[in-house]
Amino acid sequence: MPEKNTYPVQLIQPDGHRVHDRVHAPLVADIDGTRLRALYTDMVVARRIDTEATALQRQGQLGLWPPLLGQEAAQIGSAHALAPDDYVFCSYREAGVAYCRGVAPEDLTRLWRGVAHSCWDADAVRMTNPAIVVGSQGLHATGYAYAAHLEGAEIATIAYFGDGATSQGDIAEALGFAATWAAPVVFFCQNNHWAISAPVRVQSATPIARRALGYG
Repeated sequence: MPEKNTYPVQLIQPDGHRVHDRVHAPLVADIDGTRLRALYTDMVVARRIDTEATALQRQGQLGLWPPLLGQEAAQIGSAHALAPDDYVFCSYREAGVAYCRGVAPEDLTRLWRGVAHSCWDADAVRMTNPAIVVGSQGLHATGYAYAAHLEGAEIATIAYFGDGATSQGDIAEALGFAATWAAPVVFFCQNNHWAISAPVRVQSATPIARRALGYG
């Protein structure tokens, strides 16, 4: 059967055209020319960092570099929506988010070069270092969000992950716990239709976003 994509909330079409509707368009009405240029600038810088780091990995200067090509808008847009006190739990591709949180470009590759145990100071930018175990950050984010709620902290917590992580038990447990205990955590799936080398059609018979309905 041919796949039918559904977009419960859509502000931009796949071809780049804006979607204007009465409900959601007002939510981005404050994005003027200045803010658009700032968003675009960060997207260009993120891609340039990614291009250079990918070249360094191919040259053997980095042991590993998980590219973010094609995910610039998702990372930069969501990072700009975060407040300074919010906490980010990332996978291994969120170099663009880290850059927006204040991580210097030269610090993004330290771990991948094998010269340090981490890329950046997590407490300084309120963002964890890359999670190599796929999906584990979902549990960490949920626990942190719930603990922050118990302490009365008015912050948001966000967990980034990809298609493949949605097939991991850690993400399923995180979603179930967060829904049951009303933990203030945002689950952000950057869906590029692949999990390493496996296409999304072999992971899910329904669009990944619709899985959230099963958790309430």
